[in-house]
Amino acid sequence: MKIHLMLLGGMFLFNSLCFATVLNRVVAVVNGEVITEVDLIRFARKSLGNINPSELDEEAEDKILKKSLQDLIEDMLILSFAKKVRLKIDESEIEKRIDVVKGGFATEIEFLNALEKDGLSYEGLYQKIQDDILKKRIVSIFVNRNIEIHPREAREYFNTHSLDFPNPERIKVRKIYIRREEGVEKKVRQIRGLLNKNVAFEDLAINHSDAQGAYLAEGEWIEKGKLKENIESEVFILAVGKISSVIETDNGYYIFQVLDKASPGIKDFEEVRGIIYNKIYQEKFEIEFRKFIEDLKEDAYVEVKI
Repeated sequence: MKIHLMLLGGMFLFNSLCFATVLNRVVAVVNGEVITEVDLIRFARKSLGNINPSELDEEAEDKILKKSLQDLIEDMLILSFAKKVRLKIDESEIEKRIDVVKGGFATEIEFLNALEKDGLSYEGLYQKIQDDILKKRIVSIFVNRNIEIHPREAREYFNTHSLDFPNPERIKVRKIYIRREEGVEKKVRQIRGLLNKNVAFEDLAINHSDAQGAYLAEGEWIEKGKLKENIESEVFILAVGKISSVIETDNGYYIFQVLDKASPGIKDFEEVRGIIYNKIYQEKFEIEFRKFIEDLKEDAYVEVKI
């Protein structure tokens, strides 16, 4: 890779994230394609999310700008490679994406105004969507397809990192919930009285609970720490088969029946299989993606001007 660095007297971009307008000077050139200061600031602002740029100190802003420039250069390298291999995108695919964006606005005028606010024209949006599709397609073909995960790897990862998947104390409960409203206290007392007479909890839940769902009959597992404190303190000390008293909350009244209990431990492999596969995939993706980018850099001309 041929890299030329041109230092322009300090970090002239510092505090640019707070400016309404910036100079449209060139900050980098990748295989003849330019990245302007406007491109960099726009990209960096989007990476901030909900962070207010004015809250950033010099070190934090410098880090964001450098990372944004690196990402932009990598994007340009991928797009340059897409041109090299003559990867084409069907125009209808781009138009469909634009239609999805348009669907988020009530009128064409609102859509165009939103583009203008983001500093984009219709043509600019078209190009941006086309570039996004090209980048994803290239990564899919030259990176994702090189990633394989053998079932043995997932099992070995689980055995090595089993402590990363704790299973907290849990109870399986049925519940009757009565919404708070005028005069409902009498209904709550009647239900509790029927339970004292050994009327089936399941029947009362199905016929009288304001919270409906399959769990009324089957029950649902609840982890310790997920319930309100006044509910948890009573329900978790109940033995299996026991029924709680009426528990009052801001929004209503609850009665619980404990069906089963599970002590703290480690989750089963099957419970976390998907999480493990995703972790392994992300690790392998990062390695393969960095290899791909480094290979692109070998034949690239990059001139960084800051």
